Amino acid sequence: MLNRWRLVATTAASVLFTAGAASAQTVYLRNAPAGSSVEILVNAASAGTGEVDSEGEAKVAFKLPEGKTEMDANVFVDACDAGKRRKVVISDRVRLPPPPAEGCERREIAGVYWVRPINTLVVDVGAVAPSLLLVRGAYTPPKRGPRTAAATRASPRGRCQRAS
Repeated sequence: MLNRWRLVATTAASVLFTAGAASAQTVYLRNAPAGSSVEILVNAASAGTGEVDSEGEAKVAFKLPEGKTEMDANVFVDACDAGKRRKVVISDRVRLPPPPAEGCERREIAGVYWVRPINTLVVDVGAVAPSLLLVRGAYTPPKRGPRTAAATRASPRGRCQRAS
């Protein structure tokens, strides 16, 4: 009898934990222009905003649509106002994303991503084509050390031997 109640209590605790965790997601934007603004759109609705810091990074919390705890999504990045604003568009895979606003250039991040409460979406906009890293849990960016001559020197060359 005691084991049955333990099972009920464990199930109730896990349901409460996941309901609380499902309230917010995180997008971590990397290599964006310092001082620019970031907006997160989920299925055409504004879901969060933030500012890019001096390191070129922004961490923006957002919420999934009401009643959803997870979704399979396509992700797009819009660069607006000559790169002064970024929009990360997260669209349910069965819906078309909203058209880009006037003055915005859209880039698609290829793939379908499982957006859920325990994942962080790390979007790198440093290259022509943005990329996405889906991380389970919180994301801590790697430390950027100063570039040294040893890190940038050419690869070692092997000795060439002639055949006789």
